[in-house]
Amino acid sequence: MLAQVYKVRDKESGFRGGPAYYMTKGLNQKGIGYLFAVLMTITFGIVFVMLQSNTIANAYDEAFRVNTTVSGIIVAILVGLVIFGGAKSIAKVATVIVPVMAALYLILVIVVLVMNYDMILPMLQTIVMNAFGFEEASGGAIGAAIINGFQRELLSNEAGMGSAPNAAASAAVRHPVQQGLIQSLGVYFDTIIVCTATAIVILMYTDLSFGAILGVQLVWTLADLFMAVLAIINLMMVVALSPLVFELMRDYNAQKDRGDSPIFYTKNITYPLPEDNEWGDEDYRKYSPKEDK
Repeated sequence: MLAQVYKVRDKESGFRGGPAYYMTKGLNQKGIGYLFAVLMTITFGIVFVMLQSNTIANAYDEAFRVNTTVSGIIVAILVGLVIFGGAKSIAKVATVIVPVMAALYLILVIVVLVMNYDMILPMLQTIVMNAFGFEEASGGAIGAAIINGFQRELLSNEAGMGSAPNAAASAAVRHPVQQGLIQSLGVYFDTIIVCTATAIVILMYTDLSFGAILGVQLVWTLADLFMAVLAIINLMMVVALSPLVFELMRDYNAQKDRGDSPIFYTKNITYPLPEDNEWGDEDYRKYSPKEDK
């Protein structure tokens, strides 16, 4: 939502934006914005690349005995073909791959559950008993599970970390709240559906091998560290901009209540926006609280 408000036009007549933009343009915190941009580049350009490529290489090595070096080279070539095409190329590929990947994965999970339907009830009983048992509570296992859950949740949907807004800013919508709702729906599908399906299948089988991830503990630790730093910085800035978020929601809901298709005009809110915003500059200059004074 905030990424939409503070987005700017790029050279290809599209839009770009994200946390670094609403930190600098919305809160005038250029230093924090630059720091966030650098941390984001390191996290996704180095740390996450190491994590994902290692996971892919180990998976192919375990399943098909494909040399990890060969897997790494293939991944690098395929990723390069996509990212060097620019943001539009990434968006087009993701639009095709992600839904198909999620659908095939869920179908596979459903097939596994149907084939092993007699294990579903015992698995659910195990979850409840081990999550809320007295022994687990007294031993601190619940706290450890919650911490690990937050860490994996961030890696799963990146909610609050500030990465998704970079993609959300490129969308062309009539109201910032529309994109905010779409982003929240993505979190639901990613975590509640896909990750829950993964947990169910894993818990049904207790003889899984985790050898592929034991050798990359350092990479996982780095990923957790950088995700935490990004989330802390981003959430602090989001809280500071929360008055704008509430105004946007009120404007959106008011238009929906009238039966209108919500369209955002800066004159409809009192929160001061930069004059170079992309949401009706003429209306903003005319109705700006600053100029009314």
